[in-house]
Amino acid sequence: EEKKLTASDAAPDDSFGFSVSISGDIVIVGAYLDDDMADDSGSAYVYRFNGNTWIEEQKLTAFDGTANELFGISVSVSGDVVVVGANGSVDAGVGSGSAYVHRFNGSMWVEEQRLTGHDTGAGDSFGKTVSMNGDFVVVGAPGNDDACPGFYCNSGSAYVFSINPILSDPPCGAIDARQPSAPDGSEPAGWDSITMTFDDPPGVLNAEDFAVVISPPGAAPTITDVTVDGNTATVHFDNFIPTEAWTTITHWPTGAVTRIGYLPADVNNDKLSNANDVLYLIGVLNGVIDPAPPEYQTDTDRSGAVNANDVLRVIDLLNGAGVYAEYLDAELPA
Repeated sequence: EEKKLTASDAAPDDSFGFSVSISGDIVIVGAYLDDDMADDSGSAYVYRFNGNTWIEEQKLTAFDGTANELFGISVSVSGDVVVVGANGSVDAGVGSGSAYVHRFNGSMWVEEQRLTGHDTGAGDSFGKTVSMNGDFVVVGAPGNDDACPGFYCNSGSAYVFSINPILSDPPCGAIDARQPSAPDGSEPAGWDSITMTFDDPPGVLNAEDFAVVISPPGAAPTITDVTVDGNTATVHFDNFIPTEAWTTITHWPTGAVTRIGYLPADVNNDKLSNANDVLYLIGVLNGVIDPAPPEYQTDTDRSGAVNANDVLRVIDLLNGAGVYAEYLDAELPA
């Protein structure tokens, strides 16, 4: 026996230890009757081995925790990702259950996604069991009634999710972050829908199969509807996509992903990214054009100087080249 773990804020009837999981030097312990968010809302504790002993690193609760959610009734950890089941949580007004994915960002564990079954209903108890390995999460729903629709026979089911999909390049190349618009300027107000292309016809798609994540973190628009045409699916939102952030839309069952966001290519501040930006930057370098304030994007390669390399950088961006991820944490223009 190496160490006995207890919660730093232990309280009667929390049921700390009802569920446990370990991966490498990370341990997660569920306390599904903890009352931090509300009665029996639940929690889970992450411990890390520091080379000498196990240290409580963070207490996790659901961002939208409610009474009787039972967050922590099941837990699983693999690498820098943990999944916590909450089989009492309410989805669309029904107590069908859910599971929450948290990822370690280098300093803390951040809730990344709430998983629900595409066809779960009342009493399904989705999230009562969870397990993960590598890129995949399996969530049990022992109360699901697929074998007897319309009756409560608890035939049960399990749902498989991909949590580490491969990211694709932005669909429209270089996009101005201050005001997203289509490449031809036809949508100056921004996007309230995005079209995704699948390798195969996607068949029936549900809004709950998709997730929207904002980086830097912020309030993401809600997916209201999905329409399918051949190999493409158009995801509709209840609001415009944020103007100064990367927006990632993921179809979790297949792992299909598309991203739109900030790329430094709109040097002439016309809310478009095209050949005119190249000509504008050349004019700036030749002293023919004095950049109008605010001077957003002339140093496109972030070298600290404006030179011919910035022209080449814009050309690369317009051609879809370059490493997009390097701008995820960049300071974005106001």
